[in-house]
Amino acid sequence: MAYTSNESGKSEVYIQGFPDHRGKWLVSSGVAPQWGSGGKELFWLDNGSLLAANVGLQPGGVRLGRAEPLFRVADSGGLPGFQPSRDGRHFLLREPVGGQPSRPMVAVQNCVAGLR
Repeated sequence: MAYTSNESGKSEVYIQGFPDHRGKWLVSSGVAPQWGSGGKELFWLDNGSLLAANVGLQPGGVRLGRAEPLFRVADSGGLPGFQPSRDGRHFLLREPVGGQPSRPMVAVQNCVAGLR
């Protein structure tokens, strides 16, 4: 599992075994980690950028690739929110419009079937 902790005094992203909790690896400073499809890539936010790193399991631990900044993101009013697509090439991001605070978003799928 990937999570954010401030146990060191600053927000940092960690990977830890689940459900057995064996091992704990610091990934980087940042918040809001999200796994890419297949669990081989991790995305997170840090200082206004979306970052990514390849992640691989190896005997006795985790192999982390170099953290690569993908692009800058706007401050979403303290509510970091993004979701990578299955292929990790597109992202759904929460960004304020015209400097206004973020409001909840509702996504409706298959709305035509609901009209029948």
